[in-house]
Amino acid sequence: MRPVNNVVDASNYVLHETGHPLHTFDYDKLAEHRIIVRYAEEGETFETLDHKERTLSRNVLLICDGKKPVAMAGVMGGLDSEISDNTVNVLIESAYFDPPTIRKGSKQQLLSTDSSKRFERGTDPNANCVYAQDRLASLILELAGGNCAKGMIDVYPKKIEPLPITMRFDRLKKITSLDISPETCRTIFESLDISVQSMDDQTINVLAPTFRPDLEREIDLIEEIVRIYGLNKIQANSRLQFSMSETVDPLNPFLNRIREIFVGFGFHEAISNSLVSQDMANAGIWGYAPVPLMNPLSIDMNYLRTDLIQPLLHNLKLNAARKRQHVRLFEIGRVMEKDPLSETTVREHQNLGVIMCSDMWDLHWLRSPAPADFFFGKGMLMRFLDNMGITDISLNNTDFHPDPYRIFMDITSGKIQIGKIGEYQPEFLNKYQLEYPVVILELKLDVIFELRKEVFKYKPVSPFPSMTRDISIVVDKNMESETLMKEIHQKGSKFLKDVVVYDQFMDDRKLTPGKKALSYRLWFQSDERTLEDQDVDRIMEKIFNILIRKYGAQLR
Repeated sequence: MRPVNNVVDASNYVLHETGHPLHTFDYDKLAEHRIIVRYAEEGETFETLDHKERTLSRNVLLICDGKKPVAMAGVMGGLDSEISDNTVNVLIESAYFDPPTIRKGSKQQLLSTDSSKRFERGTDPNANCVYAQDRLASLILELAGGNCAKGMIDVYPKKIEPLPITMRFDRLKKITSLDISPETCRTIFESLDISVQSMDDQTINVLAPTFRPDLEREIDLIEEIVRIYGLNKIQANSRLQFSMSETVDPLNPFLNRIREIFVGFGFHEAISNSLVSQDMANAGIWGYAPVPLMNPLSIDMNYLRTDLIQPLLHNLKLNAARKRQHVRLFEIGRVMEKDPLSETTVREHQNLGVIMCSDMWDLHWLRSPAPADFFFGKGMLMRFLDNMGITDISLNNTDFHPDPYRIFMDITSGKIQIGKIGEYQPEFLNKYQLEYPVVILELKLDVIFELRKEVFKYKPVSPFPSMTRDISIVVDKNMESETLMKEIHQKGSKFLKDVVVYDQFMDDRKLTPGKKALSYRLWFQSDERTLEDQDVDRIMEKIFNILIRKYGAQLR
């Protein structure tokens, strides 16, 4: 304890001796010599003993004199009424406050004290409240001298009575497996100052004292009995008996399968707090309306998360601050948005979040370092979705484009949105001194679960040789390569096995302004015979014609 003066030191001593907080005022500093208990007005200010001026909300309880606040009830006193070296008359306050009320005020002000911790957990409103006050008055007279005024002002509008609780002996035996006699139970309760009202062969009725706010239910009494009787007397059961549910949630093996895939990709699973700050909630990549908490623990945890990327990004920053650059993290969890159709309900989504800031591969003497960029992340995404049996995938520019991203795209299967993928701007990397690009990915697992294909068909490898053709075309700069690749696949017949884009060229000095050149490689193979040049030439001619006619492409 930090020594202040003999009066304050005595009140702190009694706090630790009895467990009941007290507060002392300089009586001569109290306007009109009155004490008024009220809630604060919204935006009302008050300077506490730590010399901080605090802006209060309506859920903060105040102790006031005839004109102004003099203390935050159950938390901390005010600077204007503190005990000083010039104090002559002392007013002692011994109170009982509603625990949730004190907790709300303490958390709202981010102010936790020895007093607030005890009031939040519950104190004794009866005997201990009066005893602590008398004990403090006695110590002050002993240490500082003076006289004590006779009597006290006692305002107790709604008296809190001891709580009646019934405990069944058969319930005690079922939970503990101990055969404890009723008389032993009576003796234990009486030794703990728990008043026994009545008892028979089946039950025992007691009154839980007000200094034990933790005793509320039958199970609390059973805990007290076995705690005193001896936990070590409970025999271990070598036979484990449990019931299995007849139905298994199919989502669980699906999520475990996803974990195995990403661990195989070289990622570590993260488990983040679902409570985030307002800034993190507003920065969510989905554009969801954030959901505030009615009774937040702190300003850093006052909203439900709207995506998984913001908590993962926070973990990445912590790793970067500790000079760890090679980071690959994923998380499976729920994100929340405010239901636009209701003021009181929340929509939940089961998502997968991924963040990557690393090389493509681990450091190796045979390989040069190569950063894992957006396209590496896209390839990983395609492998994952292929593993899920989802093949009709498109990446499209999105209307909702958060500022920090260099690339940010929607992931769709047909017309159904299943996720988002992006890469941060270089300025972000410089801010946090990151060596590698930061790639993010978030997928809607509820949607993927419905789209997945559990049954995979085996197809033998063709024994016939394959053929390749290259095509280079000039198109508008805003033309998406994905659109052209889909068109090539559609016109490529059953012989076209794969298409990849391997080059992109943009230079207004060498090409028509507003144009770009794309180069594709096409693989052809038959499962039935060896293809001839004329077979592939006919297919290539169809592809050329559709690209020229439909998209205005020019062959290079």
